[in-house]
Amino acid sequence: MGFTYTDSTKVVLEAFGKFKVTLLEAVEPGDLLSWYNLNNSKTVQFADQSDEQRANCIAVEKGDAGAEITACLKAVLGTISTIATGGVVTPVYFASSASFFGAPLYLGEDGKPSSSEGSDYSQIVGRLLARDRILLDMAPAADKYWKLERLTSVLREILNGNDLAWTDLDIDSYATVPVGAIGIILETYVIDTGAARPTLSLRKKGEDVNTWQEIRNSAQVAGIAHETMAVVEMDSDHIIQYRLQSTAGGGTASFYLKLLGWVIQP
Repeated sequence: MGFTYTDSTKVVLEAFGKFKVTLLEAVEPGDLLSWYNLNNSKTVQFADQSDEQRANCIAVEKGDAGAEITACLKAVLGTISTIATGGVVTPVYFASSASFFGAPLYLGEDGKPSSSEGSDYSQIVGRLLARDRILLDMAPAADKYWKLERLTSVLREILNGNDLAWTDLDIDSYATVPVGAIGIILETYVIDTGAARPTLSLRKKGEDVNTWQEIRNSAQVAGIAHETMAVVEMDSDHIIQYRLQSTAGGGTASFYLKLLGWVIQP
């Protein structure tokens, strides 16, 4: 589109949805921050598209590693003009032209916005309001977003089992479903334990055949395991269904379904 964002020292003019976070590394006002996934505390690190670290909040103030600072979910940021000897003021701009007001800003590298969409991870983080003003907004830009919580709850495990017809799995019985959750992110594991050539199918309860997600044993031979991630829509009662089928009669198979996170519609 021709617009090139130039990052500079920023001042937070307005901030909304403020809370406290602990820094894993030193930050400046306006830096984009990501939850540090290996820690259950409110520790944050730089958001970064090449590391696929989603931006979750914005630094409102400067801080060193280990410090507690204020972060927010939405902010209007401005540049800081330079003042030379004799009081000569030189404006500093994020954009070289006024032609692109309203243009999107994307997550870039090391906690900074970018006018270029990330090649490893794409996330719109804000808009250009003026040559020296940007809006950063961490609210989901789409009608759905992913919440990967790295949970370890095993929802269902079958060892050396035979074929199973469609069977209900009530997620409420195993986990607290977040408000707005419409889907579930699962780790699935299927192994052929007896020449069954198994196929594990997952679906929203009562859904049409075209929406089934099948996890087929990779080599379809005994002793070979297949592990992958699956996303399944839940019904209004938070129920999904699973089915195990074999293409070789008399065989057995083992599988488990492990909860990883949620698909949420705000």
